[in-house]
This record gives sequence, structure tokens and C-alpha cells, in this order.
Amino acid sequence: MCYKLITFDFTGTLMRFRIPPHVQYERIASLYGVEIKNTQAFHKNFKTAFKTADNEHPNFGCNTNLHWTQWWVNVVKNTFIGAGVEDSPHLDSIAWHLIKLYSTTEGWEVVPV
Repeated sequence: MCYKLITFDFTGTLMRFRIPPHVQYERIASLYGVEIKNTQAFHKNFKTAFKTADNEHPNFGCNTNLHWTQWWVNVVKNTFIGAGVEDSPHLDSIAWHLIKLYSTTEGWEVVPV
């Protein structure tokens, strides 16, 4: 048997977040002066924003020709907007900051064996 592609569930299997995502999002938002007034709604809204993006643009946008970075920008912005934060250019800046952060080891650590 010849395998052409092997995939892994990356998050939680091979690597894990150094800091819980909602905490990281809040920290980065504060750098841009964005205040999250309803933190409970904010914490829950990431899953909603992620599921919505996945339903509209499966496989991180690959199936609908949406670039993966725009897919994540949409998730980040909708996480904030769904928690009552007004849409602004700051949300784009926050999204790109997070994309860059999670593209490095700063956002991740190896799951111990």
C-alpha cells in the first residue's frame, strides 16, 4: 500500500497552546486598545466563529478558494464582533498579529509524551 498523504490532528495531539487562546486574544486586543466587556460571551464565541467559518468555507477555505489567512481573519474578527466588540481596523490588526504569533513557537509547545 502506498500512502500519498498522512494528516495529524495538530492541536492537542502534537502541539498545544502555550496560553489558552481566549487569554492570548485578550492580551493582543489590549495592545490595540480593544476592550472586551463581556468576557464570558467572548470565551464562548470562538467556537461559534470557528464552526461558522468551517461551515461556510470548509478545510480552512481550501474548498472555496478562500486563502487560509483570510479564513483566520474572519474567525478572529467574528469572535470579537459576536461578543459585542465593534468592527474596526483594529480587529484586522489583531487578527494578523495572532496569525503571526501562531505561526511561530511563541504560541505553541510540544505535547509531552
